[in-house]
Amino acid sequence: MTPSWGESGFQLKSGNTQERRATWPRVLVLVGVFVLALIVSRGCQDEQVQVNEEEAVEIARQQIDFEPTRTVVRLLRQGLDRKPYWFVQLSIPIGPDDQSGLFSKLAIIQIDTETGDVVEVKRQSNEDSERAKRDAAQQQRELDEAEEAEAGGSPQPPGDSGP
Repeated sequence: MTPSWGESGFQLKSGNTQERRATWPRVLVLVGVFVLALIVSRGCQDEQVQVNEEEAVEIARQQIDFEPTRTVVRLLRQGLDRKPYWFVQLSIPIGPDDQSGLFSKLAIIQIDTETGDVVEVKRQSNEDSERAKRDAAQQQRELDEAEEAEAGGSPQPPGDSGP
């Protein structure tokens, strides 16, 4: 092969002018290897999860001393080896809407998916609960005052009869 400069830059001259083309058998082999790699990787991940979601919730319920009204379960992977864990959140929300983010009781339990062992239990402290209740009551008072102001009546302090 002798290099030469052509109009479009550096080109190689070759005595063999046949181009190498991807053939269907090569493409099929490449696709087959890719599919096989996906199947094997999925199989390896599924082997790591021996405890299913329902079992994780039952294990988590044994760690608390209240009857939750809300349960949230997530499978998350942690660490360099991406080890899977169940994170089960058991709670009793404050107020009628679950969207406030305030709870009278809250526990988050981390469970090993292979063994079912409880790795960690995080509980909301009583101080946090009391603070959450006070905050929720304050928010409700502010909402009530805003609704009264919109309705045209201005709230008056207690004992003040007005002008």
